[in-house]
Amino acid sequence: MTGDRPNFVVSIGSDTPRLFYDHLTSLGNKIPKLDLFLYSTGGDTSVPWRIISLFREFADEVNVLVPYRAYSAATLICLGADNILMGRKGELGPIDPTVNSEFNPVDPIINNRKLPINVEDVTSYIQLLKDKVGLVHQPELGSGFNEMAKAVNPVALGYVNRHYSFIRMVAKKLLKSQNEPANETKIEDIVKDLIERIYFHGHGIARKEAKDLGLKITAPEPETEELIWKLYLEYENELSLQEVFSPEAILDEVKTDNHRLVDVPGAYIESESFSNVFKTDIKMSIQRSIPSLNLNINFQFPVGVDPNAVDPRLLQQWQLLIQRLVMDEIRNQSNILGYDTRGANARWEREKW
Repeated sequence: MTGDRPNFVVSIGSDTPRLFYDHLTSLGNKIPKLDLFLYSTGGDTSVPWRIISLFREFADEVNVLVPYRAYSAATLICLGADNILMGRKGELGPIDPTVNSEFNPVDPIINNRKLPINVEDVTSYIQLLKDKVGLVHQPELGSGFNEMAKAVNPVALGYVNRHYSFIRMVAKKLLKSQNEPANETKIEDIVKDLIERIYFHGHGIARKEAKDLGLKITAPEPETEELIWKLYLEYENELSLQEVFSPEAILDEVKTDNHRLVDVPGAYIESESFSNVFKTDIKMSIQRSIPSLNLNINFQFPVGVDPNAVDPRLLQQWQLLIQRLVMDEIRNQSNILGYDTRGANARWEREKW
């Protein structure tokens, strides 16, 4: 389970196969049937093959249970299963990857942020030139490609092409790893459908469509589906998936410009033996346009009070207190420029049942 709470998304990472190995060894050297309960909107596309090949080392049969979302890298994991048990709300997704590299174009709005590149957006641009614009000659197509290369570093385009080839290779390997894989032609069709023929990366593939694509989809019995959905709701509640993570609302509630949430759960890997929980501390702060001031606070003592009789240390404490109160009030009345949110101390914690 990886959380996709709005504004707080946790993805499948390269550290997960190592954790899976601990769970598998705790279950025994050989498992007749292994079921993976899976919910995730994606992540590192190099991980699915590592997970499935690890499962195959331990289990004779590998199945995936999909209560709701299993997108992108999670869909790739499903491709390596002997059976995909999908509930009525189950959804898979396209596997056309989004590429991030140091050569990606820079976001014109957010400084130093690299814009992700979807692999199919690049190929669709070339297809647009051919099919809609009507360019057929190589010089014209070359000119169109050069225009794209002005906006996107050619090295980034090369990385996109390499990743495209990698995804095709991994998807085929996963489909062939099944106990009873489809023939080469059918595998090619499935891969092409999931990468090229579903034109929107956010498209949810329900179980009927997934079955029509040739995937090994099984509908659970009503009692089983009810249990699967109840289990999903437990995780949904633990990860607050129905609540938008809003630093603005949290800071407004605690009435401070700086606040830290501790041990916020973002993902789970669990078996009957123990639980791994991915936790993060979240630092939140309000960014304000505070004017530059130099405060010089002088006391006017009441008539009859000798200033020399007042303890200087006490006077200094009063001055600091008043200065702090004045600055807090100035800060509170200053215009808000934005909110800064940063994760800290992200880690997996192992917990016993």
